[in-house]
Amino acid sequence: MPHLFDIRKREKLWGEERKARQPITDLMETLDPSSGEHWVDIGAGNGYVTIPLLQRGCSVTALDMEETMIFDLIARTPDELRVGLTTAIGQAPPLPLGDAEADAAVMVNTLHEIEDLPNLVTEIFRVLKPKGMLHVVEHRKDSGVEGPPEEDRLGPEDVMRIFSEMELSYSKDMGTYHHTCFIR
Repeated sequence: MPHLFDIRKREKLWGEERKARQPITDLMETLDPSSGEHWVDIGAGNGYVTIPLLQRGCSVTALDMEETMIFDLIARTPDELRVGLTTAIGQAPPLPLGDAEADAAVMVNTLHEIEDLPNLVTEIFRVLKPKGMLHVVEHRKDSGVEGPPEEDRLGPEDVMRIFSEMELSYSKDMGTYHHTCFIR
C-alpha cells in the first residue's frame, strides 16, 4: 500500500514551511495556466493548487480521496471563485470527467499515493484534450524534507516510465521537488 498523507496534518499544506519550500507563485509560473482552461487537480487536498488556478480564471475539477480535504478546499475557496470549481471525492482512477474534457491535469505530491497506476495513465489520457498537458510534481528521492518515506518517492525517471505513453515535454528540478510535464 502506498504512503498516504495524514489528513490530521492538513493545515501544514498551507503552512509557511510549505510556502517556503514549494512557493505557489513559482509553481503557477511553471504550470502557466490560461484563463478559460479546464484543469483537473488529482489529489487536490485542501486547495493549495486548485485555488490559485481558479484565481487565474481556470475552471477546476478537484479530486481527493478524503472528504475532509474537499470540505476544507470548498471552505477556503472565495465565494466568487466557486462557480469555476467542481469537486469529487474518491480515489483515482477513475477520473470524474468526460472524454477529452480537460485542457490540463496536475498532480502535486500525489502520484506516490496512487495504487492503480496503469489505469490512472489510461484515465488521464482519456480526459485530456488532444495536446492536453499533464504536470506531475513529486518529492525528490534525496530531498530529505518531510513527505513520503524515501522508498515511496518517485524520481523523474520513475515518473517518465509511468507515463511513457505520453510525450515528454520537460523535466526540471524544483529544489526539493521535481516537475515532469507530458503532452497527450
